[in-house]
Amino acid sequence: AWQAAGAEVHMLEEEAGLLGPVLAELGQRGILQVMVEGGAGIHAAFLKQGLVDRMRLYYGATVLGEGSLKWPAECSLAASIQQAVFWRLACVRQLGNDVCMEYERDPAGHSRPSAL
Repeated sequence: AWQAAGAEVHMLEEEAGLLGPVLAELGQRGILQVMVEGGAGIHAAFLKQGLVDRMRLYYGATVLGEGSLKWPAECSLAASIQQAVFWRLACVRQLGNDVCMEYERDPAGHSRPSAL
């Protein structure tokens, strides 16, 4: 269906290590931004490989389910606060009853808690 709509489709093996080369290829084609939608696995893969410069987190005003979902163990990002990557809150937007929070990577660690 995507090809019929004019999209160029390339099938890749399901290996998280392919993310860097895929993004490099997109960069060579002049594509400098991508939006990643998915679950904890794909988001953790991008974060672990340092491929995320900006995050937009959307929170809806509706709660579904019987309990909270846990972040899968295989998606663990940092074992301690000292190993964590810190982010700077760049923008908060209200979208009706929902909210979007936009964060930028803080490579200098300025958003690191002062107690560390």
